[in-house]
Amino acid sequence: MLIKKVLTAFVVFLLLVLVACTAKADYSAINAKIEKGEPLTADEYHAVVDYLVDCYDDFGDMIKDGNKLNMDGFVAFIDKYPYLFAFEAAVETAEPGAITERDAARIEKAMPAGAEEAIEEVSLSEPDLLAD
Repeated sequence: MLIKKVLTAFVVFLLLVLVACTAKADYSAINAKIEKGEPLTADEYHAVVDYLVDCYDDFGDMIKDGNKLNMDGFVAFIDKYPYLFAFEAAVETAEPGAITERDAARIEKAMPAGAEEAIEEVSLSEPDLLAD
């Protein structure tokens, strides 16, 4: 009987951990705080890092193997990640210690090689695209 209770408690615990780990952050609310100049919490900074890592992973897939970034692809990418620039700015201007060393390392590792060059090529071919 005790083993059954322990196993049941363990299964419930695992389900709670799974739900907590898979819950999506409210990126819109985080962005609203950034726009208002309000400070972010540690959990919000962690969510911003998760967002940026996903973004950079997708961007890396777009430009891997020397693929050229075209205008349609770039516009679709920005539509998929509307908070990219605001979240990057929030990370760049965060107070020392606001972002954990682990999260900072995750961002650096996720940034795809050649990303800046790919964006520069698109901006040179369509200067008005990034003017907003």
